[in-house]
Amino acid sequence: MMLVSALNVAANLRQATLPERSVMLMLLLSALTDFILAAMAFSQGAGDAGRLQLFRSVLTLLYPIAYTGVGLFSVFLVAADLAENMRMLATSDVLTGVFNRRGFDDAAERAIRNAQRQRQPLSVVVADIDNFKLINDRHGHTAGDRALRHFAGRLERLVRRGDLIGRIGGEEFALLLVNTCAQDALEVVERIRRDIAAMPVDGGARIVMTASFGVTSLRPGDISLGSLLSRADRALYRSKLEGRDRVTSADELEEVA
Repeated sequence: MMLVSALNVAANLRQATLPERSVMLMLLLSALTDFILAAMAFSQGAGDAGRLQLFRSVLTLLYPIAYTGVGLFSVFLVAADLAENMRMLATSDVLTGVFNRRGFDDAAERAIRNAQRQRQPLSVVVADIDNFKLINDRHGHTAGDRALRHFAGRLERLVRRGDLIGRIGGEEFALLLVNTCAQDALEVVERIRRDIAAMPVDGGARIVMTASFGVTSLRPGDISLGSLLSRADRALYRSKLEGRDRVTSADELEEVA
């Protein structure tokens, strides 16, 4: 049974968490110990006192150590799992499941440093749901929560696995698109904008919403996330001024200015 359980975890090893991989290793070692003891037991002859004594010695010495080790390992495993859950709670938005502001900032800063080291392009997007207060006023806060979850879910569907999504304000979200130049980022965000406008929010009331976006890309002088968010936020503000439900590039905005 221990071997079967370990193989069940091993079947999805790439998606397994560190605690799950540790459990698999523990089960494999326990199963191996039992197989060795079983083999020793079956190999004993009727009058083979030496082998019987060896089997008893191994059983007496090995099993208490094994079970004590498993007990201590289980305690450490539970502690590690609890620490991971606490970390997730500290960096995730409870309502939508994406990064909260703290989690997005930490992950984005690491991604920016990596892009600078690797000399790879990177783009940052700030998005804001248009007239979100009207959704709450007309349909209630429960519908507003559904709208936020819907928006985050559409973002998750339309970006790649390695990209970052964060809820950085009430109805404001941020994206970090790794290895993505400015032109490609604009195409991705335009596709997101059209999808949001076309897909009504699930639920009793049919809620159709739009969103505005500001886009910028990593520049040689950028040393932190703050400078990118500031530029993207100015572009978002221009999208709002020009009628909402649109995408504005910070680079193009500065060229015009």
